[in-house]
Amino acid sequence: MKPLLGVIAAVGLAGAFGSASDAQTGDGDLSFSLGLTVSNSDNIAFLSGAGVSSDDDSSITLRGSANGKWQIGDNGRLSLDYAFSGTRYSAIGSRDNNLHLGTATYTHRVGVSVLGGSYAIGRYQLDGEDFLEIDVASLFFGTPGPWGWVLVGRYTATEKTFDAALSERDASADSVGISASRRFGDTRIRLELSQAGEDASSDFLDNNSTTVSINLSQPLRLIDQPLRLSLTAGISERSYDRLDPYYGVTREDTRRRYQAALSREFDSGLSITGSASHLDSSSNLPSANYDQTIISFSINQRF
Repeated sequence: MKPLLGVIAAVGLAGAFGSASDAQTGDGDLSFSLGLTVSNSDNIAFLSGAGVSSDDDSSITLRGSANGKWQIGDNGRLSLDYAFSGTRYSAIGSRDNNLHLGTATYTHRVGVSVLGGSYAIGRYQLDGEDFLEIDVASLFFGTPGPWGWVLVGRYTATEKTFDAALSERDASADSVGISASRRFGDTRIRLELSQAGEDASSDFLDNNSTTVSINLSQPLRLIDQPLRLSLTAGISERSYDRLDPYYGVTREDTRRRYQAALSREFDSGLSITGSASHLDSSSNLPSANYDQTIISFSINQRF
């Protein structure tokens, strides 16, 4: 873990355990969930004898999570989460993967504002082998803004360590972002802007990016059923620091992502979601152009 990442993790979580020793800790609130997602993608990149290839394929993902929340004193709240997902493809077995993710988050209310920190550890396996370790530390601050908007600012430090065969992709990244959200009756709107920089082991992979996104969430009724529609659109501009040795230009990518999801939640904790997403990634390097459409259906049960 790089020093800055450790400092952020310590600052963000020390308050949780310090407050726990000095203040009365309330009874924990424990919850669990299980989920299943079936997806089809028209463009999945994978390794073949000819190098990197792509094809369409269907997948099934099994998810599970456990969450514990504790009230600490009058204004503090500690949350511990563990999540697992395992994805299996019908044709491209080399893309089968598992993800284990543990997260600790502490928030503290100061008047009408909230500040906090989180630390997450993720372990990603690809085709049964360890592939990626990721550590993410974050500090955030939220407060009411003008005209009914809620503003949240965040700083995040990320450390990525790949399998030895891809060690040139090991990287440290820092990002700052701000989001603004507001309700208009039952309609929710969320705007996000973030700026990130990544320092990789290979200088050719160092890059900076800017991302803007908007999400609209709207309840509606269809066939006399209460549903919620979620629409998301985002664009990311990424520029690399070094000239590409093959094309002789500095790589620049533009990614546009669109998603629509329709969900139904039941009082029993069951939820059903259908979604469609499209990614259009264009680059001044012809080999980096990419587009993908994913259709998925999910069912999730909270306990």
